[in-house]
Amino acid sequence: MIVARKGGDLQFHALEYRVRVYRQNLNEFRSVRNSHVLIYFPHGFGDYVQLSYVLSLLDRSNRYWIFQFGDDNSSLFSGHEIITPLFVGINSTRMDFGAPYGLKHFGINYDDADGREQILRLPLNLHDECSKAKIDVVLWVSFAETHGGSPYPLHTKARRFIDNVRSNDAVVRSTLERPLAPNVDFAMNANIVRYVESRLRSLCGYRGKKLCLISRNGYTSLGKNWGHEWRDELPIGRRVEGTECRDFMSLMRRKDNNWLFLVMENQLFKGYDTVRSREYNAYSYAELFGESETNNLPFGWIARVLVSIADLSVGVPTGAYHLSMARRDLPTVGIWLQHMPNWYEEPRSGAVHILGKSLVNEQLDQQVGSFLECGCLRFAAIQSATKNVSGEQVFHAVETLI
Repeated sequence: MIVARKGGDLQFHALEYRVRVYRQNLNEFRSVRNSHVLIYFPHGFGDYVQLSYVLSLLDRSNRYWIFQFGDDNSSLFSGHEIITPLFVGINSTRMDFGAPYGLKHFGINYDDADGREQILRLPLNLHDECSKAKIDVVLWVSFAETHGGSPYPLHTKARRFIDNVRSNDAVVRSTLERPLAPNVDFAMNANIVRYVESRLRSLCGYRGKKLCLISRNGYTSLGKNWGHEWRDELPIGRRVEGTECRDFMSLMRRKDNNWLFLVMENQLFKGYDTVRSREYNAYSYAELFGESETNNLPFGWIARVLVSIADLSVGVPTGAYHLSMARRDLPTVGIWLQHMPNWYEEPRSGAVHILGKSLVNEQLDQQVGSFLECGCLRFAAIQSATKNVSGEQVFHAVETLI
């Protein structure tokens, strides 16, 4: 028995588990058949959503489970038809990979992940679940950013991954030439749905109102935040952080005062770092459901409920926005200040993407893997004349959808 500590009285009881370990970019995994495969996926929530688009293309002779250190992201797949999450028992959106607990990457050595047996150091629940499921293979999936450098039809991280593990399959190649469908189950447990709705009703007066999710902040790059950079483009007196988002909410409420805004912030920002405001009927996710790692319900469960009941979603490429794109009938406006939409999304109806001028200035739209139209893939997009995307632009985009 291994006891790994992280301050205070908290500790993880862990056991060793011997298993063959592969990494995705080696040919050896392509020959794995009729196995119980545990996918180690140490990535953010948005990447979990993107993974959902290619799960149906995995070799179906195998059965699949998924895990990482912390359950916020892997909980997205609870109840899934193809893949089953294994839970550690804690929530974490931070990419520490278990290092503070002395269990970094569960003891896996990526460079040795070529099919040889390795010893995993697993928290007791994970160990028991792996034993029960008879896991005999671990696949370490590393989603490498494309940044427009990978041409169609392998222009997204998920498409490149499935090509790595199924590159000799003609059916997979043919499928990748078309828009891929997400595979996320939005039918959550009724008690969790009631819990989320009760918070919205009691604390926000949600009854009879329309819910708009706003994903203004990304956690991997400040450059993609809405209303963060290029403040000099705005008139003096309007250069406050988040001005564009406040303008948008004001226009929406002027047209229909029943709009309620939930800003998907994972911590309680203060001052101009947040747009939560009773004046705009805007609330922060953190104030309703807790800051990251403090809430006992995994983010994946709550986010699925929120997206399933939302009437509109607006945001930059971050977790809740990507999940909104996976709900095919949810009107969604994407705000792209640092990336092209096709690097992360599959096109669908009911979605409009607004592109900041910086993408053109930096010629990101000219890269081999950057496009708005290619083959059967066509993105509905609006080009902004400025590097910023104004609240008025987003408001008018919403008017085209609802």
